[in-house]
Amino acid sequence: MAVRARERHAVVHALLKQGHGVREIARRLNLGRNTVRRFARAGNPEDLLVHTGTGQRPKALDAYDGYLRKRWTQGCTNAELLCRELRNLGNRGSSTAVRKYVRPWRRSLPPTPTSPRPPTVRQATGWFLRNPTHLEPGEQHQLEHSPPYVPSWQRCGAMCVSSPK
Repeated sequence: MAVRARERHAVVHALLKQGHGVREIARRLNLGRNTVRRFARAGNPEDLLVHTGTGQRPKALDAYDGYLRKRWTQGCTNAELLCRELRNLGNRGSSTAVRKYVRPWRRSLPPTPTSPRPPTVRQATGWFLRNPTHLEPGEQHQLEHSPPYVPSWQRCGAMCVSSPK
């Protein structure tokens, strides 16, 4: 995109130096007249490009990149919670924007260790209604070692302790 803008800028200025008008240049290059005017007014092609010179607009979340990376390394990978934290810092973007911003980071996440699942309500009820001495050895072990249920919004560390709306 940046290469094309530089090429068009050069062609428009070359045709202007030859004495061609904006309307004729627009017709020759199959561009809109306002586009030709914009290229004609620009002193150099870099004026047409967005800040980095690549033609890519900077993302609104680039200003919060350091904070997002810090929170990500702390284990907070929930985009909704990260968005809420950014709102407290002054960002007005959406959680979708945060989700898209951190999507490439998800690909590099190590696989999460498989922890035993908490028992279902039906299993736990069955265990409690039966005499503990009649439980199978595997059921007794699962009852004693099953992890407590922790909602996803509480798994992110110290800064993610607010409850969901």
